[in-house]
Amino acid sequence: MSKGSWFPTIFSDNCDGCKGGYKCVAYCPNGVLEIRDDKAVIVNPLGCIDGCSACASICPKDAIRFPSKEASPSVTTKKSLLHRVVCGECGKTFLTDRETEYCFSCEDKVRKPFH
Repeated sequence: MSKGSWFPTIFSDNCDGCKGGYKCVAYCPNGVLEIRDDKAVIVNPLGCIDGCSACASICPKDAIRFPSKEASPSVTTKKSLLHRVVCGECGKTFLTDRETEYCFSCEDKVRKPFH
C-alpha cells in the first residue's frame, strides 16, 4: 500500500459525533479527523499511520471503516505507540496509546457510581 492510501472512510449517516464527545477526533494524535457540521470528517489522510485503525475501534456507531489489511499486504505492522487491549468490562478489543483496561464506551460507566 503506498504512502497516503491507508486512511478511514467515515459513513456520515452513522456518525452522531458521539453526542458531542467526538471520541475519534479527540483520540487521533495525527490530526486525520476534524469536526464539521457536527460530524467527524477526514481532513488529513496523509497523517494516518499505515495499519492503524484505532479510531474505528472506539467508534460506538461503527461509522469508521478501513480497507482490509488482507487485501493490502504492504501495510506495515511495525511497532508503534499503540497497543492492543481487551476491555475489562465488555470484552471489546481496541488499540490505545493510554494505560487503561476499559474501552471509551465502558470507561465512563465504570468510573461513574451507580445510583
